[in-house]
Amino acid sequence: MNTPWGSASAGGYAWDSIYIANQFIEMSVNFTALGVDPALFDGINPCTTPYRTLMFYSQSSLAPTSSPKDFAGPYPFWRYPRVISKIKGTDTLNCTAKTGSIFADSAYGLAWYKWTTPNGNITGYNADSTVITFNKPGKYFLESAPLRGCFTLKDSVTILADTLKPVASIKYFDTLSTGTVYTIRMYGGNTVLSDSLLNSPLFGTSKGYTWNWTGPGGFTSILQNPWISNPGIYRLRMTSLRNTCFDTTSSFIVLLPVEIRNFECKTGKDRVSIHWETSQDQYLKGYSIQRENNGNFKTIGFVPALQTSQTSQCYHFTDFNPLTGWNSYRLVLEMQSPENNLSVCFQ
Repeated sequence: MNTPWGSASAGGYAWDSIYIANQFIEMSVNFTALGVDPALFDGINPCTTPYRTLMFYSQSSLAPTSSPKDFAGPYPFWRYPRVISKIKGTDTLNCTAKTGSIFADSAYGLAWYKWTTPNGNITGYNADSTVITFNKPGKYFLESAPLRGCFTLKDSVTILADTLKPVASIKYFDTLSTGTVYTIRMYGGNTVLSDSLLNSPLFGTSKGYTWNWTGPGGFTSILQNPWISNPGIYRLRMTSLRNTCFDTTSSFIVLLPVEIRNFECKTGKDRVSIHWETSQDQYLKGYSIQRENNGNFKTIGFVPALQTSQTSQCYHFTDFNPLTGWNSYRLVLEMQSPENNLSVCFQ
């Protein structure tokens, strides 16, 4: 009787229905298709071992009969059927990746899967629950079994969230002035403080930052310390490269149109009269008058600006309680931001 299987000939170019001595043979038989699967019969627990012992009978010749030496086995199968699935996928959320997904690495069509979490949040899952999505850090558990109610195996994963933010800041050490200072340099970000805040035993140290500036006249820059030449509101967005978290800040840069001329003091009986002349004070909120006392200047009055352009204005202030002896005075120019009512003082 010819067999439907065989082996390659010694030369490897022909197929022989007689097995070659000492050749390894691998084969499989679908018992369910043959109708001999124990799980198909009533009274059989599908969660138990389907076969306790298997014996293989092989035919080693063309003859329809075989001697007992052609039997192999018996082989015991005492283990319960199990579905071993490990959790794979995203394990860290950040300021951009606000959602993630995890999945069972071995997904079987007939198996049973169950996901749970005591402190996270599962937002969705596929039909057989081999994949879930989430939007909150926490611990997630996966149970898997051949069928619901059978022996289960469990795996878990801890989802973390790296949401530490840098600190954006803007500094400058000059201001735009008509006829004298045409450009100034802006210094963005506080990298020292940001590095210390981002340092984490779980996520490591900072991996650097990006700077995105916007300003008047369509100004943009990706430099940390750009040069600017126009007055107005400048905004900075500082982003951490490690976790995409960012911080924003803004600053109002003024163009000093105020020219102080003829700043003088005149003494009278128990009073001091202060006079000064200015021009182009349209962005000016007003003038704070300060007087020195033991090396410290303190504000003693305020004169609102007339906020005119291309027009000289005269201002006056009287100190009715001067100190005995010498009195030193100074003006502090308080600028008014046209956008957010931010006051910036210059001395």
